[in-house]
Amino acid sequence: MDLFKSVQFKSVIKEIIQESLQPLEEKLEKRLRILEKVINDKADQEEEAVPTVKEEEMSLMLKQ
Repeated sequence: MDLFKSVQFKSVIKEIIQESLQPLEEKLEKRLRILEKVINDKADQEEEAVPTVKEEEMSLMLKQ
């Protein structure tokens, strides 16, 4: 039981946990970058799809 209370044991466990979490953190960061790109691309597409007021006015003028 004294082993589990020792400072060395705690520092080793902390290091092991940090090392095991690093790949997970890298995967999450990569996925977040991909998600951000998808969201930005979708926003750009929606922006392009919405006709502007001038485009609508021109369309109405041409119909008359």
